[in-house]
Order: sequence, then structure tokens, then C-alpha cells
Amino acid sequence: MAKIRVFPTDILTMRLPDFYIMLAQRKEASVNYMSQVSNDEAERLRSMRAEVSLSCEIRQGTRPWTRVTLHDISDSGFRIDWRPGFDERNPLYIRIPGLELLISQLRWKRENWIGCEFTHRLYPAVYDHIVRQSQLQG
Repeated sequence: MAKIRVFPTDILTMRLPDFYIMLAQRKEASVNYMSQVSNDEAERLRSMRAEVSLSCEIRQGTRPWTRVTLHDISDSGFRIDWRPGFDERNPLYIRIPGLELLISQLRWKRENWIGCEFTHRLYPAVYDHIVRQSQLQG
């Protein structure tokens, strides 16, 4: 018969304050990127963002692929429908039809949307291809 180790409760709770401090620091560090840039830079980023409506698939870790709608995209990131279970600590993989697998990081969640940042900016030709593809599916 296997022995079960029981830890005193003070050992289990001893690290909780450190855990809560780490969570608070992580929350402060994940402030919306747009609030950290100058007005000119924010305007430039907004002008490069295109509204699209493309069906794509996302995945995080070993979870199954999930079909979502890509709502807007820029060379640095995108916005998709929110799905439960995704977190900002792990990379998010996105498959857009006709392109290679893209890797991103979850940056924000608002209402029913999540915003992600690509780990590598899209080349202008790839960005243009996605926008054109959306217009053709329109």
C-alpha cells in the first residue's frame, strides 16, 4: 500500500503571499500595449489594422484545434473571438488557410474578444494576402 504524505497547512500556505504578489506583478505587466505608446505611434498602429472576417483555427498547448473568426489583423497582431481556457502564459498557435502556422501571445481580453501579438511581425506581402483573402471570401 502506498503511503500518503500529508503536509502541515503552514507549509502549503507559506508560499501563497508570494504567489499573490507574483499574480499582481503579472497583471501590472500585462497592461494594454496601446496605453504604453505615444499618440503618434498608436495612430500608426491603428491605421495599419485591417478589419477582416476569416475563419481560422487556434490552439494552445496540447488542446485540440478550435475554429474561430479572425476579426482584425495588423502586422503585429490580431483580434479573434474569445474562447474559455486560454491563458497569457503559453503561446497561441493560429492556422490561417493558405499560410504556415503562426505563433502569437495572448495580450488582452475584453468582452467577447481576445487580442494577440505575433512573436514575429508579418511580412507586408503576408499581411496583404490575408486582407485580400478576406475580401474575396467577403
